[in-house]
Amino acid sequence: LRVGLVILGLGPWLMWRIEVSTPANRMLGVREGLTFQSLNVSPYASSACRAPPLVLWLNQLTALRQHLYALPNILLDVASGLMLRSTAHRLLQSSRADPDTLMALFLLNPFTIASCISGSTSTLELCACLTALWCGVTGKWLAAASSVAVAAYLGLHPFYLVVPIALLLAQRPGSPFYIDDSSTNLQVASVPSLQTTTCSAPLSGAHPDSSSPSLAKTESHRTHKTVTAIA
Repeated sequence: LRVGLVILGLGPWLMWRIEVSTPANRMLGVREGLTFQSLNVSPYASSACRAPPLVLWLNQLTALRQHLYALPNILLDVASGLMLRSTAHRLLQSSRADPDTLMALFLLNPFTIASCISGSTSTLELCACLTALWCGVTGKWLAAASSVAVAAYLGLHPFYLVVPIALLLAQRPGSPFYIDDSSTNLQVASVPSLQTTTCSAPLSGAHPDSSSPSLAKTESHRTHKTVTAIA
């Protein structure tokens, strides 16, 4: 579907649509930056190119071609769909949701298709975010950290994935953030027994001679004197 739309020439029209392609992520800025670079001029000599050097490097072989400019985005969309399917398969095992349906809804989303064939660099950022999420679910902490770093390199808002991914890694054995729930529950369960022992010790030792005959006789004498005084 994406290849057909690119061949039909829908991509150049979408490059100018602000709903899909903004000055910060549009392919036109990448093309201008690569053109300046081919002339031994800094890609950032003008204000048109706002793409980071990593994006320029990834698109240097395809950005200036008529139809091949969308090839990296198409491959990234396929990779994002597979990451989303694998993540859903691991997280939604107990539900009736179908991971294949979720991947199909993602790949057939009109906004995703338009963003892909317009050459928007947001596709790379989205793929990095989904890769970080998949690595967090599978317990690959180093790959998750690298994916978050790449996503934050392209845009600052993916930095908020640090806390959710750290929570996912805390549930995966083998990661440095893993928290053993069994040992935690054992420690919590042992606290009431300690409190019971502590509370029962003073009660058993508060009146060590409460059952002695002399103490009972003294208490009976005091009670008799109190009753006599009241009478």
